Amino acid sequence: MSKKKKIIIWGGVGLAVAAAVGISVYFATRKPQTEYTTAPVERGTVVQTVSVTGDLVDNQEITINFELGGKIKEIMVKEDDLVAAGEIVATLEDADLNSQLSQAKAALSKAVADAEANDDAIDEAEVAKDNAENYLDQVKELNKQNIAAAEQDVENAEDYYEDALDYYNEDKTATRKLTLTTAENSLKDAREAKETADENADLAEVSAKNTLEAAKAGLDTARSNFAARSRNATIESAQAGYNIALNNLSRSVLRSPVNGRVAEVNNKKGEILGTGVIKESFARIISGDLLIEAQIPESDILKIKQGMKADFTLDAIGSDEKFQAEVVEIFPASTLVQDVISYKVKFRITSPDSRFKPGMTANLDIKTAEKNNILRIPLRAIKTEGDHKYVDVLKDNNQTEKVEVTTGLSGDEGMVEVKSGLKEGDKVVTFTKEPS
Repeated sequence: MSKKKKIIIWGGVGLAVAAAVGISVYFATRKPQTEYTTAPVERGTVVQTVSVTGDLVDNQEITINFELGGKIKEIMVKEDDLVAAGEIVATLEDADLNSQLSQAKAALSKAVADAEANDDAIDEAEVAKDNAENYLDQVKELNKQNIAAAEQDVENAEDYYEDALDYYNEDKTATRKLTLTTAENSLKDAREAKETADENADLAEVSAKNTLEAAKAGLDTARSNFAARSRNATIESAQAGYNIALNNLSRSVLRSPVNGRVAEVNNKKGEILGTGVIKESFARIISGDLLIEAQIPESDILKIKQGMKADFTLDAIGSDEKFQAEVVEIFPASTLVQDVISYKVKFRITSPDSRFKPGMTANLDIKTAEKNNILRIPLRAIKTEGDHKYVDVLKDNNQTEKVEVTTGLSGDEGMVEVKSGLKEGDKVVTFTKEPS
């Protein structure tokens, strides 16, 4: 072998050995990386519920009160009257409340205009509300006309009956008897028609009022959604003022929460209701429907408000079928249930079923809070240091950054609202696996 060939061979061997040594050193000195499990910061809904068990009960007494003070404007019922769920029992003078609502609405409109914003959803909701108001006015006018016509028919039938009776008493012949019978039937029909007209008028007006309330709620939702999208502090402040004014106006109307009979009315038109604690009830109603009665522990009672919705199942029917109810009364007095301070709450069943019977056990999930289109993350991603909360955000280089956050509503399924500190798309660490 020539000297030149030996040099090439030994040179190749040297390179191979050096490469092997380099690879060995690399793998020996490289540190294993920490593994992270993450969850994205995303927009979604956070729902908070309270779950309790209750029983179906019947012939229950419901106490109703105004939620604010004021002068009683009208009382629409009296003792022993039958009332339907949602029927107006009484109203308060609302001139000041309407004025406050107008001012709040003007402030909100100005805030939106100042933000140079225009939103089609709000415009559509405004039109829907105006149409609902016009429809209610039309229903009232039509009811007035129909009832007036029915009253006139009754009056005419009464006159006809009196004439027929006098005619028959003069000479009690078979022909005159037939005329009297016809008059009696006409009077009976007229009175029944008057009752039907009254019932139809009540139903039509309740339906129109419900449509108006739904339209107002739709407008409120549209404004709320716009305020959330705009992220404008001025608009959000004005929106909050408008919501408060709207809520106060709605509370000037007292409605029956159940179908039933009025057992007692404790106030009179023109009386002033104080803004403090009202010792006696405005009215008491004996429910004609089945209700659900449950005990809410003190840890959850402050989350429960009148009108809140609930889903429930019945042990007797099974968990596959869900029904709906709403809170109609919260008792102020506490009771001790299995060594836990609790408060009695009654629910009106809004999806009745012929299979329901008193004494059945109900499993309720009460929706106490809900926020839509908000930033949310798993609760397990949040850590605490003293009074501060923070999360670890994973960066592109597999490094984490400690970020302080402000949280809001904690919901079911382990999700929590994030008010500040993170942006949509960030990856928060939920689990860390250190290298072995």
